[in-house]
Amino acid sequence: MTTMKIGSITQSYADATFSFPNNPKAVDVPFAKNDQMKPIPFSKTHILQGAGGIATRNLVFTGELHGASRLANLNLLMTEIGDNDIKRFWISSTRFYYVSGTTLKHTYQGGRANFIDYVLSMNSMLPYVYDSTENKYEWTTTGDSKTELKSGISGSTGVFSNDGNAPSFVKWTIENTTGSPITQIDIGDTSDYDTSPNKIKWELDTGLTSDTTLVIDIFKYVSQGIRGNFKVLEFFYPYNNSGGAKLGKITLGGGISGPWVNAGESNQSFSIKLTGNDAAAKVTADWYDSYYIG
Repeated sequence: MTTMKIGSITQSYADATFSFPNNPKAVDVPFAKNDQMKPIPFSKTHILQGAGGIATRNLVFTGELHGASRLANLNLLMTEIGDNDIKRFWISSTRFYYVSGTTLKHTYQGGRANFIDYVLSMNSMLPYVYDSTENKYEWTTTGDSKTELKSGISGSTGVFSNDGNAPSFVKWTIENTTGSPITQIDIGDTSDYDTSPNKIKWELDTGLTSDTTLVIDIFKYVSQGIRGNFKVLEFFYPYNNSGGAKLGKITLGGGISGPWVNAGESNQSFSIKLTGNDAAAKVTADWYDSYYIG
């Protein structure tokens, strides 16, 4: 079996910071729908409310460390779990979860002096496991009208596809090369933004100015700039690609409503409108094939 690893959200499997010296004996990965059932007293029928959501997946690892480096390896593992940041847990060389460490308990046993038994847990930021190969779609336009994005349109490369069995959120990058300020960006995950079930709207009064690149990331663990490096996880977070400062705001959508590539999709259409664009703006979409189980 491939060695499991933990690394930063930008590290590949090969570059991941921590490699388990020996894989955990077990990794428990639960799945539970985030629906709400409200029983009606004395009734034969009840109220069920749901939106297709999935509860936070708490991954629980049971394993052991042994040999002369067992304590050093435990400390390295604890560094990853205790770090106040989002990580990638590589369950194999080609599949990873976005996670945050929560607990690590270790046990010394008199009859197992050369072993350290541990139980650790990590919460997933998104309830999916992702393929390591990044998918990409690119499109360049000089217009500002609402446009369908799909394979084969003028100025585009790539196709919106997802070989997995779960939806995959999309990271968007919009570069204003030389044009007038782009004051509003509308993105939906069907051919028509107006009727798209999942959409985002970005706005900035002064606009995305010439020679500036906006990134709308799927999520970002944002420092609040106060003592203790307090952070908050924000979904569909807009920032300037140069320096990372927040740029504009999402005024519609985000969270569970952000655009995604449907499970099993081979050629999905998206829609976009760049209000104010009059030069060669470049739009890039990045995403991974997404699965419920790794």
